[in-house]
Amino acid sequence: LFLIITNLYSDEVNEEQIKVAYTYNFMKNISWQNEAKIDKYRLLIVSKNDTLKNMFSMLASRKQLKDKNLEILIYDEKKSQKNIQAIYIDESFSNIYEKLFFEYEKENSLFISDNYIDKKQVMINLIEHETKISFEINKANILNQTLGISPNLILLGGTEIDVAKLYKSSQDALKEQKERSEEHTSELQ
Repeated sequence: LFLIITNLYSDEVNEEQIKVAYTYNFMKNISWQNEAKIDKYRLLIVSKNDTLKNMFSMLASRKQLKDKNLEILIYDEKKSQKNIQAIYIDESFSNIYEKLFFEYEKENSLFISDNYIDKKQVMINLIEHETKISFEINKANILNQTLGISPNLILLGGTEIDVAKLYKSSQDALKEQKERSEEHTSELQ
């Protein structure tokens, strides 16, 4: 029983370690506007996972990012955080993803989501497949934030989201809604 519990805990820690390492590497491969004026990089953690939050704090105490300190901030809905370079938001807060996305839209912030479903709004999205964690990138959303992307980002093992395909599916859905609306209008007349 002790070995099973130990293995379960170590698997959990490994998952968080992977997410923290990915997030750190994502931030290393992004450039922000006026990066020379940034005094320290601020990463906002939006998660209920205490182990993950602690691991991010440990990372910040041991490593620098581009020769500057990394400050970890924990999300508090009562506080408004400013000057945030990156936001890590996991699926436990997926219900406020869109709200945060629009709140920080003009902040030049990188969003790193964890298992977020709506591909149209993600920038970098971690995806869990059984025992493997990978990621996908929506370059258009990153570039819309006037963030620079290093070519090395894709080399970390992720895939690029096909934005043209997302656009086409959105257009098809709008066309379908319009046709249904017109049908309902004609039925009412």
